[in-house]
Amino acid sequence: MKIPVYLKVFFLSFFCTALFSTAFLCAQNNQEIYPVGSDIYYALTALYLEQGLAPPSSSRPFSGNEMRKALDRIDERRLSSAGQKTYRYVKSQLEGRVLYGEKEGLAVNGSLEGNLEGYLHTNIDYTGWEYGYKERLPLLELPLEMWALDWFYANMVLTLKKDPFLVTEDPDNRSNFITDFAVVDVHFPYRAFLSAGGNHWNLRFGRDLYNWGNGYTGNLLLSDTLDYHDVLGFTTYWDNFKFSTLFLSLENWEEGNIREMDDVYKGFLGHRMEFRFLRRITISLFEGMMIGGKYSELRHLNPFMIYHNWMLNDRYSNIAFTMEANINPYRWINIYGQFLLDTVTSAFEKKEYPGSDKIPQANGYLFGAESKIPLGQGYLGLGIEFVHTDPWVYLMEGQPDYIVERRFLSNYLKSITLISKPLGYGYAPDANVFSLRAGYRVFGFFNLGAEARIIDKGEITADTPYRSDQEAAEMKTPSGVPQRKIVSHFHGGLNPVFLPWKFLAQMITFRTNLYWIHILNFKNVKGEILDDVQWTFSLSVKL
Repeated sequence: MKIPVYLKVFFLSFFCTALFSTAFLCAQNNQEIYPVGSDIYYALTALYLEQGLAPPSSSRPFSGNEMRKALDRIDERRLSSAGQKTYRYVKSQLEGRVLYGEKEGLAVNGSLEGNLEGYLHTNIDYTGWEYGYKERLPLLELPLEMWALDWFYANMVLTLKKDPFLVTEDPDNRSNFITDFAVVDVHFPYRAFLSAGGNHWNLRFGRDLYNWGNGYTGNLLLSDTLDYHDVLGFTTYWDNFKFSTLFLSLENWEEGNIREMDDVYKGFLGHRMEFRFLRRITISLFEGMMIGGKYSELRHLNPFMIYHNWMLNDRYSNIAFTMEANINPYRWINIYGQFLLDTVTSAFEKKEYPGSDKIPQANGYLFGAESKIPLGQGYLGLGIEFVHTDPWVYLMEGQPDYIVERRFLSNYLKSITLISKPLGYGYAPDANVFSLRAGYRVFGFFNLGAEARIIDKGEITADTPYRSDQEAAEMKTPSGVPQRKIVSHFHGGLNPVFLPWKFLAQMITFRTNLYWIHILNFKNVKGEILDDVQWTFSLSVKL
């Protein structure tokens, strides 16, 4: 049987990388980077709330050194039985796993992960899957880790996964099993980076996913909405203070082609400070600057400059600012909020500068509360959140908007296609989102949960051309004929630790998701109604 070229490239890349790794790297260190979606963050938050602390830093991902220092704040002796079990779970996740190592401090680790998923729904004409491309697991995944001494770490994850447009365009795509390698996503890896650091600091370069903020359904300035971020970032972290800065290199395409040469560049710079007061309160300040159509200058990389005061031309730059807070008024409870300033026109500007009153205000806010209560061997989790984004948030005339256009080569569509997403909140612009959730989790064993989400979405989208006129300035969220989407989500996961062979329990994971979806004014057409029931299930095996 002839082996498809995609499969040859996939396994050849794995072999070459593993060979390179064993030749140059080896031995566990503190600069490992934990993905933003890892359960270890949720476990750490549960421990913090139980001990009456404001949650750990909300600028993620963490390095191993930062994760260990965050765990050091916990007094294991004061924890409930659920807390002690969770504490041991976090410690186990921080333990080194080495396939090959040398005494001099070099090591390499890797694994082979296989996932089988199925997708069913009742309305085959609707392909707006809640469990979309970003959530779906690859058929095969090969994570490779490499490290040297206690200061250098490298990671690359090779994946064998379907083209994302089989999710949104093919109603017969009912599993992640691949029978035709012509429809493989050839844009991997989505994680590939270097990390270096020491005690209290970390520097990283490469591709990973970032999430800065305390929102549950997303964050307003830098969220995990995108598939990845190409980043150069630095962070330093202490008991009551954390400073982070990063530069994101972003794609800047239009209709599948590069823009004119003077418009080709797009990048984002951000810096963030977090302060912890009286153990129970954290305040975070985050300023970001998008530059488009004009190359960054060396001075723009100054992490301590106030970006707004560069006074750059609005055609090339867009400055935004967020302030957020977490308050733990009592054990098990966290009250949080986040406020975004994107475009603000003061009363003075409206009076003194002609036309300023026609510039739409473009801001957003979120607030919520969560609780994680020890119950038996796990935690009962409860949460509520509301998010508002103005109709023209993220949008701007010219290139420096906060919309990222990713150029995707799709063999399934036989074309080069753009995928447009906000750098920040995924439902924005022009959206109000309400979320209510409950669940129970025993970390390392199983979880059950339910969520109800209501999304009121106006007619302004990430692809809407920016307007600066009286009508645009007077728009309110949700604009036009609002689409109301109601989603009920039930989910569960299981690691069968009850099996007699403990090593099997660590290798196997079952997951399932059930959604009921009701949409009124579908696609902002008055009176259009859509209903769908979606069910997904998966079996994962990690060797």
